[in-house]
Amino acid sequence: MILVACGNDEVNVDYDEIINAVTISDIDLGSITDDFVLPDKMDGYNLVWISNNEAISNGKAIVTRNDDDASVTLTASFVFNGKVETKEFTITVLKEEIDEPEVPVEPTIETTYFETFEA
Repeated sequence: MILVACGNDEVNVDYDEIINAVTISDIDLGSITDDFVLPDKMDGYNLVWISNNEAISNGKAIVTRNDDDASVTLTASFVFNGKVETKEFTITVLKEEIDEPEVPVEPTIETTYFETFEA
């Protein structure tokens, strides 16, 4: 068996172009209130997502709101030139707004007293 090299067909891809193409679009990263979908591919590269705080399931960020705003880091990983590369996104999950029932105000009764004097 004879193996013959057919030349160097290495694709010249700019790393900065690839890393800049990895984005989370159509949402405001500073005010997350609901679950959202994460891209699974970017420019032909498969993306794998992890979070330092909340669950990610089937490419969807599952958002759980608490009593305080929370900063969460999402990390996208992909293989570029045989090496695992990552890009981080910091998002803010807004606190849960609780609709408190309106407390009825007790009506006040004003009483006026009159004194009569006899002469």
